[in-house]
Amino acid sequence: SDGDVTLTQDLELQHDGAILSFGADDEIQFIHVADTGLVLKHANTADDKFPTFTLQTGDTDIAQGDKLGRIEFQAPDEGTGTDAVLVAAAIEARSEGDFSSSNNATSLIFQTGASETATEKMKITSAGLVGIDTGTIDALSAAKMTINVDNSGGLVINNIGQTNGEHGTIFFASHATSSAAVKQGIGVKRGGDFGVGDLVFAVDSNADSSSVSMGADKKMSIRQQGDLSIQMNTTGFSNFTGFGTVTIADESSITLTSGSHAGGANHLFVYETGTGSNCRYYFGYNKSAIETNLETGGI
Repeated sequence: SDGDVTLTQDLELQHDGAILSFGADDEIQFIHVADTGLVLKHANTADDKFPTFTLQTGDTDIAQGDKLGRIEFQAPDEGTGTDAVLVAAAIEARSEGDFSSSNNATSLIFQTGASETATEKMKITSAGLVGIDTGTIDALSAAKMTINVDNSGGLVINNIGQTNGEHGTIFFASHATSSAAVKQGIGVKRGGDFGVGDLVFAVDSNADSSSVSMGADKKMSIRQQGDLSIQMNTTGFSNFTGFGTVTIADESSITLTSGSHAGGANHLFVYETGTGSNCRYYFGYNKSAIETNLETGGI
């Protein structure tokens, strides 16, 4: 008959495959699966009928940081106790601000534990942005990772700090540990509004545990004006090594600049290495005079 049923003791359905049905047509069902768990099923066979499981809060004034719902994963009967019985993982919906008639911005938070109650490691914001524990995590491990984009898409590295001089960077490490120091980086050094800036290539050649500095270890940059800048090595030369042809467009030139060194010398050297001898041609500007020289029979 119709009416509420109140139980003051446990309710047990003591047979495998037990079904707990809801609704006038018994269309929503919790079904027991022996030695496995429960299935939530919409029993109506019509098209586009599916079950929905909703977590709701009765809070009438949602503020920033309030939780709308949470799912936790735990092994409370683990015999070793201590950390083993803490919440090991969780997923929760958390408000990004005060709810109003025009706002329900919410982030989905993913938490995991190592030797702790699960803490936030990743979140998806209301804007669709994905953050991976920017506070502490600095490495992801994967045997192979592929990111596919369509013809009009791409991968965006955005430094949301919007401070001139800071970098949005991709770092590289190659060492047998997940916490390896990063020794190379490619990034953009913000120089002005809308993210204009220089594309910077940095390399740290020191075999130690320190990581690359995008400023101090800069080796090459493509500046926002279109200039290519190559850092001098320890011998004082900027070296181009390889095979091929350097082509200068019509009405263009190569400019050698000594920078801040008073009376500095700049030369363009041409090397040809053979089996028996070397020849070298150079021309340039040394202090106050133009120099040019051709040497054969060895350098």
